[in-house]
Amino acid sequence: MMAADQSSGLRASVVVAAYSSGAELDRLVASLDAQTLPTDQWEAIFIDDGSPDDTFARLTEFARTRPHFIVERIPNSGWPCRPRNTGLDRARGEYVAFMDHDDELYPDALRAGCAFADQHGADVLNGKEARTDDAAWALSTYDADRGQVLGLARQVGALVPMNPHKLYRREFLQEHGIRFREGGRVLWEDVFFNLQVLANAEVVATMASTPYYHWNTTAGSGSTTFRRSKPEWWYWFGEMLEAIEHDLAAEHLTHERDVLLASQYRSRLLDAFGNAYPGRPAPIRKLIFEHARRLQQEHFPADHDRALDARDRLRAHLLRLGHPHALHLLIEADPTSSPRAVIDAVRRDGDALDISFTAEWVTEHGPIRLRRNADRITKTLPPEFDTLFDAEMLDVTDAVRSATAALGVRSRTSRVAWEAPTTTEITETTDAASAAFTFSVRGAAAVTPLVAAFGSPLEPGVWDLFAHCVLGHTSRKALLTGDVAPVAAIGPHGVCSVYTAEDGVVVLDVGQSGEQLASLVSATGDVVREDDALHVAVTSLGGLADGDEIRTDVWRTDATGRRLWQLKAAVRSGRSETPDALVPGSIRRSDGRTWLTLPAPDDALEYHVLLGSRTPHGGRLYQVTRGGRMREVARRR
Repeated sequence: MMAADQSSGLRASVVVAAYSSGAELDRLVASLDAQTLPTDQWEAIFIDDGSPDDTFARLTEFARTRPHFIVERIPNSGWPCRPRNTGLDRARGEYVAFMDHDDELYPDALRAGCAFADQHGADVLNGKEARTDDAAWALSTYDADRGQVLGLARQVGALVPMNPHKLYRREFLQEHGIRFREGGRVLWEDVFFNLQVLANAEVVATMASTPYYHWNTTAGSGSTTFRRSKPEWWYWFGEMLEAIEHDLAAEHLTHERDVLLASQYRSRLLDAFGNAYPGRPAPIRKLIFEHARRLQQEHFPADHDRALDARDRLRAHLLRLGHPHALHLLIEADPTSSPRAVIDAVRRDGDALDISFTAEWVTEHGPIRLRRNADRITKTLPPEFDTLFDAEMLDVTDAVRSATAALGVRSRTSRVAWEAPTTTEITETTDAASAAFTFSVRGAAAVTPLVAAFGSPLEPGVWDLFAHCVLGHTSRKALLTGDVAPVAAIGPHGVCSVYTAEDGVVVLDVGQSGEQLASLVSATGDVVREDDALHVAVTSLGGLADGDEIRTDVWRTDATGRRLWQLKAAVRSGRSETPDALVPGSIRRSDGRTWLTLPAPDDALEYHVLLGSRTPHGGRLYQVTRGGRMREVARRR
């Protein structure tokens, strides 16, 4: 191993294992170029793992104009482990950050990460991570800045998510000989690496207030090739379980070991018996059942089942009894549920937007089938399961009564997600005749764009609203949907609005970067014509008070609905206008009504104004005569 270079003065070394990286490299390099940490304080080390395409040549070209980039090529090893180890040997920075070749660092990642790790003397920093395909990814981990998480009795592991997208103190890794496990294709190599980190670390810090890493999930990446239908998956899963038990055997790591084992039992072993299981070919079902039962017997004694949710508890029981046919029937009778969240109301309260919603858990057949028995709530299953499960195993009372749903916002651009403080209450309904029981969670949250990102402003752009729903040990997200009347808020953050986007998702538009406010209202038919202005009464834009005025832009359109907002008089006189031009306008609240004011040259005879409905690309085309009469001439959808 290369000796540590204490004189480099570099704060960080970014190590990237590259293989046939394609266009994703451009995204990664752009994120490195955007770093706020000066380039004389960090280096990027790219190790090409013998790519058969032009990856090495492209990396060399990137390095030609970036002196802080280092590029090396090694013979193909078949997995990111050896290139990462090679990069670690070459690293000179105080900290080492590992990146996959199709991911991104957020702009302040290196500067803020190094400063936070310094402040707390961390051996490893677990920085806030976002994942392309999961809005609620790791939100339970990144719920607060913590200088030390080891020793905290939390129900989430200290290094979860257990990938290498973190900042490690280089001397710590070298002192303990921590390396990635080589030997070709090693599934979950990042877990094996981080288990060594946990076994030796004295301080693990979590930085939640500054976005650190964006995990892009792309087709064909290594993790997308993991398949439970292959013996390889079960072999490496067994290796991982043995490593958890061995590496975290020390008494002071008992909690970390137990939390990780419980998580693997639920999320990997028992989750193999999800809704897709009955539809698999019989040989694959047999393979999954046999491997899962063997690992259950080797690593998860029966007392592990007591901490499971009812869904997993029933599956674990049948697996332990060795009843594959009954397990198959159970999954069909009691499929996994998913949350669904619907917007209830939005209103402006000063600088904040108060948002209420309702979340419920449903299956493909409708609400979860439950029954109330006195003060207890139980699952309802067909009679053939009566002899297999007792009442205690079917009991879901604690899970239902502790269900929660927190409101979150997620940027459609950067994919960063933040949760808002949310109050919840559970609504229960019992049918008197059948004792059938249903429940939902009603949530209410105040989102203040100026401080919604852990005390910092939300970046301008469109943010999806979602509910982070927790039922028992299962945490999932549900995008908020529903037809909500647009609401605008004016504050130090500028103009923000909440509305239903074209895809049905309710969004928060910060800075009006997505849709012009004028496209979110409809005309009522009332018009006031002045010499140089046209005042069109529109449906009320929620949140505005008398005297409020918002500057906006309005698309021009011609009589056919083309986005031109052109005057007929100008067309007849032969004058032309630039297509897709914007005209300045304003939306104001006066005497309890909302008005859209547009420029109107006094030589015009008629106008055609295109206003949107509550969806961005819908709208109505209105004709306004010089005399002030207005009529709808077309509707666009």
